[in-house]
Formats: sequence, structure tokens, C-alpha cells
Amino acid sequence: MGRELVPGIVVTVSTLTVSTLAVSTLAGCPSAPPPQNTSTTATTTETTTPATTATVVSTAQTPRRTRAVTRPNFQRRDDQKISLAGMTVLNPTHEGRTVMTDKRGGCYIMLPPGADSPPAPPGSRIGARQDVDCPESMDDPAWDSCLDDQLAKVASGECVCLASYGNPPPPPSQAECPIAHSELLTIEKNYTGRFGFPTSADHRTAAAPVPSRIIRDAAGFAEFVKMIPPTKITKRQPSPPSDDPLLKRPSIDWTKHMMIVAFRTDTMYLPPKVENPRLDRGKLVIDVRHPPLGDTANAAAVYGIGTYNAIIVERHGGDLAARATTDAR
Repeated sequence: MGRELVPGIVVTVSTLTVSTLAVSTLAGCPSAPPPQNTSTTATTTETTTPATTATVVSTAQTPRRTRAVTRPNFQRRDDQKISLAGMTVLNPTHEGRTVMTDKRGGCYIMLPPGADSPPAPPGSRIGARQDVDCPESMDDPAWDSCLDDQLAKVASGECVCLASYGNPPPPPSQAECPIAHSELLTIEKNYTGRFGFPTSADHRTAAAPVPSRIIRDAAGFAEFVKMIPPTKITKRQPSPPSDDPLLKRPSIDWTKHMMIVAFRTDTMYLPPKVENPRLDRGKLVIDVRHPPLGDTANAAAVYGIGTYNAIIVERHGGDLAARATTDAR
């Protein structure tokens, strides 16, 4: 449901010498008078006319800080029942105007239209877009749940996305809260290692996704430990015993703690990283980061062997929601 401005016409003038250069202007802006009998060498000039009434203030010559786009196709879900009482908009501001994000990783503000701008069609976004540097706070994946609009937190602790245009504007949609506005849990212990999983018919990929899981009792922990290879993955035969510490069944007080485990099936070398465990709207939310494979992509591997990351945190109820993220740069 996120929307962005789509350029309608792009005109490029390559390097040439002309005596009179007519310069096209942005939609809704007055035309500049032509030069008077002067010879001009134009390097590259681009003029963009947006498909809507909102114009674009070009900042192509000024590099802008962008954000790490993690989920550009996030699907919003409208929520007409949520109360907006106690609402606080979380978007940062730039020169007093709300900063919004787009699905390409850019950030921008909307400038008011000029006095002589043509009337805008009902429900369209009004004004001119101006690109700005993305604040570091907008690197949070929660902003992918509210592209091109305002992200807000209400008194109930939920976060919603407020549509800024439409005829009529759609109702608020469910959104995720940024980490800074969630209750973070302390990671008390952290384990990584390898695990085995069923493979597909060609034995090259997982037969089914291996979702992240919560373990809250000894029985669930025992089932997980069965997935860990008892011996090292090596050419040496017989293979020596694995040194994975979880095979030794460390003592865990399940009345006070729980374990959250994330899996990765595309490598037996680089485990995923479980980050920022937190409580958000009654759910346990984690970010699962997959570091780039790098040179390990060409290393020898055994089909059906992947990696895991398990963390121990304070015990809480609620379902688990895992957010896949990417390395920022």
C-alpha cells in the first residue's frame, strides 16, 4: 500500500553546443526566459515531470545518506478498529517538515506548492518532494512497514501507519514499532553451531523452511539438541566428537528463562545473528541478520548441514515474530 512518485517523462540532453537553449521546467513551475544570443555548452541536463501533482526538487548532484532497505515489499494491513488516542508521530523532521521514506532507500520531505501551482486532483499528494539525508534512526526495519507516510505510536503501545493521501485516505494500517520504542530483552547467553535438516529431492536445498522458534521447556530443548551433529564435519574418519556446548545440555531454569533459536540453511560456515529481542504488542520480536557469505560461498560444504544462533533471555509469553534484516553497508 506504500506509494511513491513515479517519473513520467525524462528528457536528457547530451553534450553539445547550441546558440539558444530552451530549458523545460518542473510541472507547476513558471518557465525560465531563454538566454539572449549566448553560446552554451550543456553537459547533461535532466528534466523530470512526475506523474502526479507533486513535483520533485532535484538533488542528483548532492549525494544523500540513504537507509538500508530490508523489506521493500512489506504488505500493510488496514486496521479500522485501532484507537488513535495518545498518538505520537515518530518520523524525524528536517527544517520543521516530516521526513518520510521510499522503497528505494531514500528519504524526503514535502514542500508546500507555490501560489501559482495548478489545482491538485482530489486525493493526490500536494507539494514538491525534496530529497534529504536519511536520519540514522530510519535504518530501523520498522520504517519498511510505513513507506511514504507517517509512523505513529498510540497509547495502547501499538504502532500504526497514517496514510497522507488518497480519496478518501485509507484507514490507519498496522505497523511495527522501532526498536527504540520497544521493550528490549537482555541476552544472557549466546550459542552458535551447526544443525542438520532434511533436504529436497536434489539434496541441495532445504526440503522446507526452517523457521525460528522459542523453546520454553526441557522437552523442546531436547528436540532441538537432536538436530545438532554429534561429531565434527571433517574429512577425518572417524570424525572427532563435536565441541558444540549445547550437546552437554547446560543447565537452564525454564521457569525463569527461555531460548530463541534462528536457523540458516544456505551455509555451514556463517551462522545467523539474532539481535534486539524485544516485546512489541504482546509478541516477542527478533531481528535475524544473515552476514554475507563472502569467500565461504566457494568452500566445500555438506548438503543438509546449516547453522544456528540460540540466545537465552528472560521468560515471557507470546508468539515469536522474526524480522529478516540485511547488513547495512
